[in-house]
Amino acid sequence: MSSSYAPSPILPGEDLRSGMSAGALLGVLRRRRAHFLLPALAIAGAFAAAAYLLPARYRADAVVEAVAGGDPQNGGAPLDPQSQVTRIQEVLGQRTVLDQAAREYDGSSAAASAAGGAQPVREASAQAVHAGLRVLPNGPTTFAVGFEDRDPQRAARVSAVLAHLLVKSSEEQLATRTRDAVATVDEQMKALETHIAEQEAAMQQYKERVFSELPEQVPSMVEMLKGVQQRLQETDVTVADLEARSAALRQEMADLERQGSGKSPVETRHDQLRANVARLKRQYTDEHPEVIQARAELAQFESAIGDGSAAQLVPDAPASPARARYAQAAVEAKGVEQRLTSARARRSALVAEMGAYQGRMAAAPRHESALAGMNREYEMSKAQQQALTEDLRAARLQGAREGSFRLVEEPRVPSQPIAPQRGRIILMGILAGLGVGFAIAFLANQGDTSFRSMEDFAAPSSLPVLAEIPAIGSRLGRRLLPERAGEASPMIAPHTAAAEQFRILAAKLARRSGPQRPLSLLVTSASPGEGKTVAAVNIALALSQMVEQPVLLVDADLGRPTVQRLLRLPPGPGLAELLLRPDDDPARFLRTHDRLQVLQAGRFSLESRTALASAAGERLFARLRQRYAYVVVDGPPILAVAEGLILQRVVDSIALVVRAGTTPRHMVQRALQNLDPSRVVGVVLNDVDSSPAVYSYPYYDVPTSAAGGASQPW
Repeated sequence: MSSSYAPSPILPGEDLRSGMSAGALLGVLRRRRAHFLLPALAIAGAFAAAAYLLPARYRADAVVEAVAGGDPQNGGAPLDPQSQVTRIQEVLGQRTVLDQAAREYDGSSAAASAAGGAQPVREASAQAVHAGLRVLPNGPTTFAVGFEDRDPQRAARVSAVLAHLLVKSSEEQLATRTRDAVATVDEQMKALETHIAEQEAAMQQYKERVFSELPEQVPSMVEMLKGVQQRLQETDVTVADLEARSAALRQEMADLERQGSGKSPVETRHDQLRANVARLKRQYTDEHPEVIQARAELAQFESAIGDGSAAQLVPDAPASPARARYAQAAVEAKGVEQRLTSARARRSALVAEMGAYQGRMAAAPRHESALAGMNREYEMSKAQQQALTEDLRAARLQGAREGSFRLVEEPRVPSQPIAPQRGRIILMGILAGLGVGFAIAFLANQGDTSFRSMEDFAAPSSLPVLAEIPAIGSRLGRRLLPERAGEASPMIAPHTAAAEQFRILAAKLARRSGPQRPLSLLVTSASPGEGKTVAAVNIALALSQMVEQPVLLVDADLGRPTVQRLLRLPPGPGLAELLLRPDDDPARFLRTHDRLQVLQAGRFSLESRTALASAAGERLFARLRQRYAYVVVDGPPILAVAEGLILQRVVDSIALVVRAGTTPRHMVQRALQNLDPSRVVGVVLNDVDSSPAVYSYPYYDVPTSAAGGASQPW
């Protein structure tokens, strides 16, 4: 029989990876009851001891009332209990108050009064008073001023002193706060009045500086601008007329000049002399006497023009009408130019004046915004002044508005302690113990990487679990060993749940091998103590009772043989000797237990160990498989000695025994890595701590004999 199995990683259990159900939690508490009960009992006991060892404490309360100066229905502010509690704590927490209460705490106040002086205050007493002080709201306007102490008489005395000091100190503090508040508000009022005066002066100066650009001046500036625009239009008409008249006169003078009437006799004579010089220079050189003479005459005439005597050198010529008109036009043109220049200057002045008006009008919104901002700040300052006026009035009346405290009820000497509350402490201890115990049990369970059930093993691995063998120490497996010493018996009585599980396992193996196919099965484990020998013996016993073919049990754990002791067989030669003589008849070395043939381990030697790893060992096991239909081999732990690796070559099936709750997962993983995956048929989960309901079928508890003796072999 062979099986194809691909090993997969052995991961933590399902409850470690995806949380725990209610049933799993109960299972954890059942398995880890020591981890759970010991811390729970220890913590609960410690709380109970503390509840009865803590000293009793008493509290005395004095009732004070906060007296408000104003009625809430008539404008007075309602009292806030929490703020009043804070205020009382602040008053009573002052050092002077604590010192006076500490003297009463020490019992030195009466002695100080008799001696006429104050006794020194111990720091520890002041701290004790502060630690024992309690302030609680007792109603809408009443409050309990209490003090806790081990001595009920002292608690009442200190509470009374604290209540009286509260009334006195609150009145003194109220007067001081009122005086300070009035001074502070008065100082703020003076500073604000100075600021308001500065704002008014700044606004007045700004208005005076930009008076002509203020928004209220805009209507008058609009009217002025209209007048300037009207005068500018009239000036533009005048300039246009003068420019047209000047152009006409210049054109007329140009026409007269082209006709020759425009030049004076001096200009005509000057043109003649220059024309004569030019004509002579074309005919002669510059050294010619006529050229020199003509040049001299021209120079003399130009000199006369310069000093204004040129008219005397020109003979008078009769005046013509054209000439007279030219002179008249020149005089008229000069007058027109003067008037035109004056008109243009007047127009420029009007344009500048209009621009000034427009600039003032454009600046008006900016000044309006600036004045609005200044006015807003001014109004805010005035509002602050009004608020400060109200604050000043409120500060002066603060004593009547805020109120004070008055003593309503003197404290009484308490008759019953308020602490410790022993029942509550014990209950808290029980709850804390249960919580800590559960946490420790859960952490211990989380650190356990072993397998505990078939589902726990099947969740992370594809390797099948062939059987779950109940825990031997449980009620279901308590009849594991024979009841009478010396009686030859199988390891497990036939009418127990464990025996039935081995029968189921044997039936599975027989069904998988088939009637025509022999089965050679190696039963091994990862480490010692897993129960692999018990499993091998009982698998072989179950097979011998269920099948007709011969069954052989081989004890191959040569270093630590156990089959002989479990089956109570007499010592003798076995596998170790047969390995040294592999050609001998195996029947000489066999023992019989009921229908089961047993090949004991024999006497261990290095030679037999070497022979097991040789070809002789393989031939021996081949002969055994030919003779027996079922060969069950009890091998050594696979991780402990090398024989486990050697034996897997001489069998066709391997069953790995794993002890539930003990074998770590990493060791199972290493064992599977060392085994041939094609030969591994599954896992036998041994020592399973399962619910009794799983194995509670009544058949298991049927007596095996009338005399009440041990059960007979299977």
